Amino acid sequence: MTNQNKETPEPSSDPNIRASSTPDTIRQATKEDRPDESEVLHEAESLPEPARKMFQMQMAMMQTFSKKMPGHPFLEKLTPEHINKLLDYSYQDGENQFRFKSSNRWFHLAYTILGIGSLLSLIFYLTPIDKDLLTEFLKLLIVFASGLGSGYGLKSYQEKKR
Repeated sequence: MTNQNKETPEPSSDPNIRASSTPDTIRQATKEDRPDESEVLHEAESLPEPARKMFQMQMAMMQTFSKKMPGHPFLEKLTPEHINKLLDYSYQDGENQFRFKSSNRWFHLAYTILGIGSLLSLIFYLTPIDKDLLTEFLKLLIVFASGLGSGYGLKSYQEKKR
């Protein structure tokens, strides 16, 4: 019968410690243990062509992600006070947009009332004078309104589709 209570070392959370080829031993990684860059390049040259290309792509990705991404000088000077100002301006912009939309609603209501009032006055004026002109005018108005409505509907449909 084998001894099942054999203690195995637990892996360390230290990134400088790595396990060797046998799981029972852990040793400290030193600069001497790491291969030299020229050795790695020499070994990469001896690889077959598809493996070498894959190795080069992986090394390029590792270099890209391991380096600190260069930042814009403007972003390096950004402080918490600047962020607070930016948030305040964003809040004020939201309030201004709300006020603008609510005032636009009142203007749209006023324009609609003026349009309906003008149409009613035109109908009352043209009814006793010339009914044929009134019917032609109403036909043109209906055609114009239907074209306007279909254009608006098509635009809304295309925006929803995106």
